[in-house]
Amino acid sequence: MIPDGDALKQAQNTRGAFAEAILRGIGAPVSDMNMRSMLAWMTGENTKAAFNPLATTRTGFDDAGDFNSAGVRNFKNFEQGVEATLETLNLGYYKDVVAALQQGTTPYELQQLVVASPWGTKHFGTGDTKDLTTPLGQSSSGQMISSLELESDPTSVDEASAEVQDAWAVAKQMLDDYGLSELFPEIESYLLKGLSPEAAIGRVKDTDIYKKRFAGMQARLDNGYNAISPGQYLSQETAIKQLMAEAGFAPGFYDEPEDLAEFIANDVRPEEVRDRIKLAQRAVMDADPLIKAELQERFGIGLDTEADLVSYFLDPDRAVPILEMKSQVGVAELGAATQRALGTGRTLQTQTAEELVRRGYSQREIGERLKGRGGMTQRMLGEGRGISATEVAAAEFGLDSEAVANVRRLRQDRQQRGSRTSGAMITQAGVTGLGAVNT
Repeated sequence: MIPDGDALKQAQNTRGAFAEAILRGIGAPVSDMNMRSMLAWMTGENTKAAFNPLATTRTGFDDAGDFNSAGVRNFKNFEQGVEATLETLNLGYYKDVVAALQQGTTPYELQQLVVASPWGTKHFGTGDTKDLTTPLGQSSSGQMISSLELESDPTSVDEASAEVQDAWAVAKQMLDDYGLSELFPEIESYLLKGLSPEAAIGRVKDTDIYKKRFAGMQARLDNGYNAISPGQYLSQETAIKQLMAEAGFAPGFYDEPEDLAEFIANDVRPEEVRDRIKLAQRAVMDADPLIKAELQERFGIGLDTEADLVSYFLDPDRAVPILEMKSQVGVAELGAATQRALGTGRTLQTQTAEELVRRGYSQREIGERLKGRGGMTQRMLGEGRGISATEVAAAEFGLDSEAVANVRRLRQDRQQRGSRTSGAMITQAGVTGLGAVNT
């Protein structure tokens, strides 16, 4: 049954009328892009067969005959050609083709589906709307020759059409690389107007989809950093994801587009990410329990799991700059060295440890120069107070004149009592017993 519609009522035996009749016959919208898709298909077939612009080989119609030896049919009138084409499309082989048209498609998408089906037409035209009025049975001037047309070279393809196909392929690949395949219908409309793939993609940079995909670009500018190209953006994403993978992190850990956008927006480059990873690995793998405890106590860095530490170092919103992170680890290391030299629990104030780090002192130097000074931090009976670990270190390394004076005064007081006099030392645990004080 031939569907009703304006295309049939006003049929002028044109490709446009035939395309509209087919779309209505399969329940597809007669949209601009669907019409372009049908015209592009007809141009790809480019057959002179009577009332058969899609070159169907469907049989069973009175007075229809063969157009060529491949079985393409000549039909006696417009209605018969439409009915034969609809019967062909309604075969199970072409359900994907019909479904695409029913949902609304593009010349490029329709071509891929037709190529994958038994219909198999490899080349489509541009979908130029000038072909709306091309009479049925007349090939398009300067366009491709149908692979089913016996009288012509079945392998010849018009150069202009090949260039369009190449442009589609380039644009499709670029969008796939960008993760923006859903923008292809919009890009395609620009390609049909003769724009290059690069220029066509440039037209969609203001769309919400594009801005979301490259969210780090505008954020970079807002943060005062220089603009980068999509290619540079992708290159940085790839490099950072590779670093994450090489470090053995699980998929999804700081390698999602949103995470990468944060890195790019804050100008955190792959080189710095690599430094952060190395620092995290150093802190987790090499730190002894004292250093972990120092980091936890001073800076609230959770070191129960490796992921906690890596999260601290790699999140550009929460993590402090790389140099400050190195300083924090250094502070923790010097605090641990102080405890080893003076006794557990006797550590440095953060400000003092930071100053020692700034001056370049190492764990080894701290340990050597503070070794044997633990007695200075223990209060003996009769003394007002002992000297803190911070004061001992500040005096030893000349950081604070008052600390130097306090240590000298304590030594003098103890010397006056007699270096050999026994006395009880008071520790954090209480009076530990009698014995000589080690000054």
